[in-house]
Amino acid sequence: MSMPSLAQTLLIALLSTVFIQAKPLKVHILSGQSNMSGYGDYKGDTYQPNPDLDQQVPYYYHVDTKFGTRNSGGISETLQTLDTYRIRENGRNTYTANTSNSNGRWGAELSFARTLASKTSDQHGIIKIAEGGTGLAHQWNSAPDNPNRAGLCWKMWVEHTTKALTLLKEAGYEIEIASIVWTQGERDTNNKAAAFAYEANFHQLVKAMFSHLDSLGYPTEKTIFINNSFSHSQVARMTDRKEVRRAQRAVMQAIPHGIYHDNSALREKKHYRDNVHYNGESLLTMGESMAKAYLEYIK
Repeated sequence: MSMPSLAQTLLIALLSTVFIQAKPLKVHILSGQSNMSGYGDYKGDTYQPNPDLDQQVPYYYHVDTKFGTRNSGGISETLQTLDTYRIRENGRNTYTANTSNSNGRWGAELSFARTLASKTSDQHGIIKIAEGGTGLAHQWNSAPDNPNRAGLCWKMWVEHTTKALTLLKEAGYEIEIASIVWTQGERDTNNKAAAFAYEANFHQLVKAMFSHLDSLGYPTEKTIFINNSFSHSQVARMTDRKEVRRAQRAVMQAIPHGIYHDNSALREKKHYRDNVHYNGESLLTMGESMAKAYLEYIK
């Protein structure tokens, strides 16, 4: 058999590219507070670069704005640790990129995306929008009856999901909203009114998220919503944690395609970097477990 000509080789490559692009990009939108932002860091050997997988995953993030500019600069990049974080140098707080002197961070998105990329033939993209120390009752309030009273985090979510999806569309991707992942709850546990209003507020937020994405032309009737349970630290002061967990489970049972992802196995001191935040190893465990739950569900 004769070898293909250069023209034939180029045509085969072009057709292969067209075929790949024709498959929808499965977009996963990760949102919530600090345990969604993620406190994984470079201490120890937990983080291992994986460029073969990471460069397959479009990644847009906008997180923890109160700590400075921690976003992908209004562009979609590929999967990576968060590019800047506040550090102490020469007696001053400064911001730096990921170097040997920085403590750039990551959340569950690293192993979540890597697991999906390695176990499926689909291409996956991540949009992460999170703000530490925020509550569902206030900052994430979508205020459907009075948009002027909407919380800052909800406005941030609308702005950046719209921007990120527009960037992906302009890049030529056909987009499918595969999942929304929510990791939040600690802030609402220490306010009784917020804790016992959580079920109604959470249901409202889920509905608002779906409505916004539908309005942009991305149907959500098949979108999976994953509630990734918040901190199970035994030393964290969270008065009404049982009520918030009950509310989250109830909403996941009430909506189509809802998954309550339970992290209760990650409850010992070794799983945390402080009293409430998961450490890097736990975040990698959590992300992989969530991805497997998602894959099991779509079967």
